[in-house]
Order: sequence, then structure tokens, then C-alpha cells
Amino acid sequence: SIMSAFLKQGKVLEALDMFDAMRRDGWHPNEVTRSIIAYGLCRKGYTDQISALFRERIEKSGVVSTSIFNALLESLFRSGDDEGVDALEKRILSGSLCLVNVYTYATMIRGRCVQGKVDEARNLFSDMEKKGFQPILGCYGSIISTLCKRGEYRDAHNMFEGMLQKGIKAKGEFCLVLLKGLCIKGMAYEALRVCETVTWRCVSIGDEMFFSLLEAL
Repeated sequence: SIMSAFLKQGKVLEALDMFDAMRRDGWHPNEVTRSIIAYGLCRKGYTDQISALFRERIEKSGVVSTSIFNALLESLFRSGDDEGVDALEKRILSGSLCLVNVYTYATMIRGRCVQGKVDEARNLFSDMEKKGFQPILGCYGSIISTLCKRGEYRDAHNMFEGMLQKGIKAKGEFCLVLLKGLCIKGMAYEALRVCETVTWRCVSIGDEMFFSLLEAL
């Protein structure tokens, strides 16, 4: 609890001192404690410290908790360590290190989209569904946003429709990005569909977007 409070206040060094003191006093941190530290370090960009936690856990038991694994993966993406990401992703998909979950896939998908590798992100999305994981909003949002940046609005809208069919409620900035792109392309029917969904969630589209929609119509 104290480490979590330190990390929320941005006091990373104090949190790490507490973590070290805990081990010096003979207490063995469990996975919850390690996860708190891992995610806190990830948010602050301390990739080396997360890697150390990762290696320590591997040396002791040969496996790593999913939460620590996800934190390390996200940290590698943020630091731009493409080689580290590729190596870790291979071990993820082989199933040799930990039990992956939908958040593992969401992290990989978001990271590949940030790299501009939308095709790889979509392959990960397909693999996730084949393995029986139900995609979350973040998985869709990352890919839809990237497709919009590439001007591939038809594919982006198809993915948006697929998201709605899965019963996932549309919200987030990516919906407005998609709506604006569809209006610019003159895809009025598709734009209306997105507009209806967004406004149903009580999200204001703003005057500029409203006029863009009128122009598309």
C-alpha cells in the first residue's frame, strides 16, 4: 500500500527503497507487490528496473506473472526498444513464459500501431480471437485510429461495425477521428452511423464536426 502511494505521487525512488527494505527484512514480495512496482515503473519509463524484476523472477521459478510481463512489454514499446519487443513477443506467442490475457494482446496491438505496423497489429488481433479472447475497446481503438491516420477509412469503419456487433460500446477519441475522416471522404451513410452511435453515448460532436457531416450529406 505504501509503495502504491509513493508511485501514485511519482516518488519512484522512495517506492524502490521500500521494495528493497521489504526484502532486506526477510519478506518475500508476492505477485501483487511485484505488479504494483512493475506498473509504477512502467508509467515512469524505468525499463531497466522492470527488466531486473523480470530476470529475477525467471531465475527463481522459470515463469513470470502476466501483470509483470505486460508491464515489461509496455515499457519496451515506450522506450522504442524494437529488438527487445520482437524477442519478447516471440516468447509470448510461444506460451513459454506466462499465461497471456487480453491485456497482453491489447499492449502488443497498441505498441505495433504506435510503430505504424498496422498489418502486424491486425494479425495479432486475429490471433487473439482464434485463441478465444474477447477483444476489448482498446484493441479496436488502436487499430481504428491507425487506419484513419493512413486514410483507410473503409477498413476503419468496417472494424467499427465489427466492434458494435460484438456488443462493445463505442467511446473514445478514435470515434471522432473516424467520424471526421468519413465526412472528409464524403462517406455520408457511414458517417451518420458513427454519429448516431457517438451521440447516443452523450458525446458532443461539436459545431465543426456537425457542419462537416452536413457537407458530406
